[in-house]
Amino acid sequence: GMGAVTPLGCKVDEMWARLCRGESGIRPIEGFDVSIFKVRFGGEIRNWNPVEYIDSKEQRRIDRFAQYALVAATDAIRESGLDFSKEAPHRCASVIGSGVGGLGEIEAQFRRLMEKGPERVSAFTIPKMMLNAAAGCVSIQFGLKGPAYGVVTACASASFAAPGVSRHATPPYGRSTPKTRCAKRAPPLTPAAPMSSVTTRPAR
Repeated sequence: GMGAVTPLGCKVDEMWARLCRGESGIRPIEGFDVSIFKVRFGGEIRNWNPVEYIDSKEQRRIDRFAQYALVAATDAIRESGLDFSKEAPHRCASVIGSGVGGLGEIEAQFRRLMEKGPERVSAFTIPKMMLNAAAGCVSIQFGLKGPAYGVVTACASASFAAPGVSRHATPPYGRSTPKTRCAKRAPPLTPAAPMSSVTTRPAR
């Protein structure tokens, strides 16, 4: 099955239709103040509201990057017709590739640390910032009890996550995990995200 959370839409059909019309998801950034940056556009997901997939209480515990993964995974699983309640949970895995974890949470909590002190840092900081949180959220949502981990190799994360899936779907590992979920996702735009990629200063 397929799922998509993109600047061109958060449904596969919508994204594909707009892509075929030649539309671009690259637009001026609105999610944060870009006045200090020389480059002020990017692929931003606007009007994000995953209440259909994640209740408001749970949203506060999950960084935006993991929310994207969970929504896309849910749509992909629905489209595939998989019913995990009919599967052995220990034979189902979740493997998700991403370039970085909860960058937005890292920014927010570092700012809180500097401004208000260590006692004010959220207890959810580590669960929200770690890369494997996305795979963990998918596993928890669908009751999967097989391997659940993230693959991070920058822009090549998808290429490395796919062989990880194959590893669990073929002997000898496939004997324990024949149902495997794989996804590739990019992190949401945050002030820190474009710092190195949009700099115009020559490297030294």
